[in-house]
Amino acid sequence: MGFILVATLVTARYYGWTPPVGDLIWYLPLVGALLFGLIFGLAGVGPTHAGGVAWWISLAVLFIVGGTTLGAPTGVALLTPGGLLLDLVGLPYVFLTVSLIPLVVLASLDSIRKNQVTYYFWVLFLGGVLVLCFCVENFLVFYVLFEILGFPMFLLIGQHGPRSQRVGAAYKFFVYTFGGSAFILPVLVYLQWGVGSTGVTFLQEYQFTPWEEALFFGLCAVPFGVKIPLVPLHLWLPEAHVEAPTPISMLLAGLLLKTGGYAFLRFLIPVFPYGLYVWGPFLTGVGIFSVLFGSLYALVQVDMKRMIAYASVAHMSVVFLGLLTGTPQGGQGATYLMLAHGYTSAGLFGGIGVLYDRYHTRTIRYYGGLAAVMPLMGLCFFILTLGNLSFPFTGGFTGEFMILAALGAHSLVVCFLAGGTVFLSLCYSVWLFNRLFYGATSPGVDRHTELTPVEWGVLGWCSVATVGLGFGGATFVGATQECYAQLFYSVLPGWPQSN
Repeated sequence: MGFILVATLVTARYYGWTPPVGDLIWYLPLVGALLFGLIFGLAGVGPTHAGGVAWWISLAVLFIVGGTTLGAPTGVALLTPGGLLLDLVGLPYVFLTVSLIPLVVLASLDSIRKNQVTYYFWVLFLGGVLVLCFCVENFLVFYVLFEILGFPMFLLIGQHGPRSQRVGAAYKFFVYTFGGSAFILPVLVYLQWGVGSTGVTFLQEYQFTPWEEALFFGLCAVPFGVKIPLVPLHLWLPEAHVEAPTPISMLLAGLLLKTGGYAFLRFLIPVFPYGLYVWGPFLTGVGIFSVLFGSLYALVQVDMKRMIAYASVAHMSVVFLGLLTGTPQGGQGATYLMLAHGYTSAGLFGGIGVLYDRYHTRTIRYYGGLAAVMPLMGLCFFILTLGNLSFPFTGGFTGEFMILAALGAHSLVVCFLAGGTVFLSLCYSVWLFNRLFYGATSPGVDRHTELTPVEWGVLGWCSVATVGLGFGGATFVGATQECYAQLFYSVLPGWPQSN
């Protein structure tokens, strides 16, 4: 059904249909979550229907909101009366959100058995808050939404994780995310009462002193660095992924990590460009260390989920390095890699969940010879593995190529070190796929059948998106060039942008 809806959207857009653009449509995902709560809270509908209702609500949101993003004009930044900033910087993240939430719901149908009503409500609620995060123009409002995201995720990890350590992982997530956010409060207080506004359009034109920009950039980099996550602020991520149920790992890797990178892209770099000039060399070192650390740690993992979690650290650190270039090309590459990583990581975690539901273990050495038992699963996992190692004709390759080109324009050494993730991701990705699907069939892995239609829908959609993004790079660059040029116009020449 999801494929039919998206095909309808693309066809309608081709023939000139443009959905209505207004403030209310961007609140629709949040309204859908509240509607879901009313249906099951007041109408007394049985919880056995919770998954189906959530599924149809998420599809309706995909059709309406996703269609609106496809119909957005290029090169125009629209500030609505309600304070939403609609352009091709934020709207790709909106489409990523509304297209992944149905997959999260779909992946939950067979795996979530307790507290289903509250579970699906929080998933839909998270989707609604994320859409607004990627649309708001006000820094203070973004911060409030950024903080709200942590509470549902804390509950989803702590209540629905499959293992006994889930509560500890939820608290670690809470401490890191909310503790890091304390650094941004003094900045917002000063902006509101000292400057008089927290609107990004106003702040881009305001003349801060150099020390103010450097201080504010450094303080804000901490909470957003936690969400990316950068080493050593990453410690919450592997534990959260290991203890969270599979659909929540999909949501966490596919969507939540993108809020940190988006905050740098939309708010920090355009508003405090001199802060990028001051902190750029140090943060570049942190980014390179995070790339190599995440990739090397992924190589030595024996748990599949933990391996992909560390791979996410490495890939998102490459995104961070692209943002630090302070150039439109680096920003476009960062966004494109985040979009590609959203689908690829969600698909990989979904595939790991398929195996865990059947064999109740994520230990890599347990498996072998799955290609003979689950050929469709092998095909999807192979495509997603190619996306994870940034193989040509996948979205990951397009995004990383743009980032490395932007880095190379400044420093070949930085470009070479950042490119190390390509070789290391090749090593652990190919090793994981080979260990799971080839070799002698391990005892016990032939007890189960091929993918169910639900599982095929989740993995198939992520696989198609991974390949589709590999052919859409030129279209994306052409459509977003003007928006990103306007976004980065205030970045100083020097570091990290070359003259």
